[in-house]
Amino acid sequence: GRYYDAAVLGEFLARRYPQSAGARHGAKIALAAYQVSYNTAPEGARDFDRRRLRELAELITQRWPGEAEADEAWMVLVQIAVKERQLDQALQYLERIPASSSNRAEAELRTGNAMYEEYLIASRREGDDRPPQAELDALAARARQTLEQGVQRLRANVASSGEVSRVLAAATLSLAQLYVGTGDAAKALEMLQAPTIGPLQLVTSGHPIAKEGNYAVETYKVALRAYVGMQQLTEAEQAMQSLEALVTSGGDARAAESLTAIYIALGRELEGQLERLRKANNTEGLAAVSQGFELFLERIATRPGNSFNSLNWVAETFYRLGAGNDPGSLPVPAQARSYYEKAHTADQNLLAQAGRQANFASPDALVAVRLRMARCLRRLGRFEEAIHLLVELLKDKPNLLDAQREACLTYEDRGSTDPRYYLVAIQGARKQKGQDGRETNLIWGWNALSMRLRGDPKFASDYFEARYRVAWCRYQYAIKQQVPEQRAQALKRAEGELTAVFRLNPNLSGPEMVRKYDDLARSIQKARGAVPTGLPRAAPAGSAS
Repeated sequence: GRYYDAAVLGEFLARRYPQSAGARHGAKIALAAYQVSYNTAPEGARDFDRRRLRELAELITQRWPGEAEADEAWMVLVQIAVKERQLDQALQYLERIPASSSNRAEAELRTGNAMYEEYLIASRREGDDRPPQAELDALAARARQTLEQGVQRLRANVASSGEVSRVLAAATLSLAQLYVGTGDAAKALEMLQAPTIGPLQLVTSGHPIAKEGNYAVETYKVALRAYVGMQQLTEAEQAMQSLEALVTSGGDARAAESLTAIYIALGRELEGQLERLRKANNTEGLAAVSQGFELFLERIATRPGNSFNSLNWVAETFYRLGAGNDPGSLPVPAQARSYYEKAHTADQNLLAQAGRQANFASPDALVAVRLRMARCLRRLGRFEEAIHLLVELLKDKPNLLDAQREACLTYEDRGSTDPRYYLVAIQGARKQKGQDGRETNLIWGWNALSMRLRGDPKFASDYFEARYRVAWCRYQYAIKQQVPEQRAQALKRAEGELTAVFRLNPNLSGPEMVRKYDDLARSIQKARGAVPTGLPRAAPAGSAS
């Protein structure tokens, strides 16, 4: 356990006595000692060990070029660079490992996997945080090339030994996910079904690696997406049935919840895939995936014997497809409207099935279904129907925050055609008498909603969002006023709402919320004909607040 002593002695032998019998062993011991020291050091105290490992790798490469010790040294550095998400560094270290080395394939697979994960993370970012599309495309291409090279090298080893390593199994799955995520469903299926090493082959043959973690679940998920992308709907349905059978086979009481979570994740992956194709201007891939999934979802929705999970997934995915094509403004584009209508129809069928079949779904699950229906109705402009649904929910569960928010948003959307509803969104609606005989609003409105959330750290972000919506609604109401005095007064009140919250809580719930408040303040000031300076700056030290 005296790692630095071991490293000093081992490195001394390698540097001073390179021809001795112990030199190469000493170098390996030093490398191992620095690696252990690096792994056990606190995160901010690893620079020394990292630097010594790099210098030792250079020394070993100079002293014994082409030998296994040099390859192992660079492999250690590849692993560290991957762990630290330093992918350019990992590629540099990777290139120091000769193509003929047995370590090269594993290094490529580790690096390629890390680059693919980085691509997924980066492609999910929004606004200024999202890298340019050209940069994302380059990262995906490098990940693909690196993984393909590693898989190709290890394929030859598998052909001779018949053994599939965990690294190879993970890489083939990542490669299939990358193919399907970038719109190449045919390549994804080719990888999934590759003899011996393909993820589907590993799962269906009962390979031990395929039984570890979520490997089989992730395999069926990517297979489902690939079959749909190729519009092989029978195979897609079989993959879905295999996925359901796999999750429910253990007799786990929470299997239904697990399956629901998997379907929701699958819908989000689909949404992300379509968004990446859209941003990459891949119109052909976008049309193929959208059409394929639409046909598949309609097929699942109409098949007999559906479970709640499969029907709920159909409705949720149609809703997400709608949301993915919805810019958030009104009117809603035709493509988004079509998906919202299909989601609403699927939810109606789901509720009808629940009415006919006892224990088809839990009460909480059906509440979520009705909430989704209300969201679809809102974006379809069917405001009265949406409010009716929400009122029925709130009669039973008046403190259901999601329903209260959705009701406020419904009145907001209605305000685009009748500005009075912006004020209803703020003040609430649907008077009712409480047990004490006093009248209260069943639908709270943004004002009352924010007051109920105020002071609870768990709901800090929701509170500041609700206060933002109050100011936003007042701004929207103001700019639709035709009488100049009324417009000016309403704009002044909107700005006052915003700055009052900011003065009391300058940090709000974080930089993103501060940006939102600042942007709205500038819009209000511009509408007032003032210089758009944004939120008030901090008062000078010693001045009265």
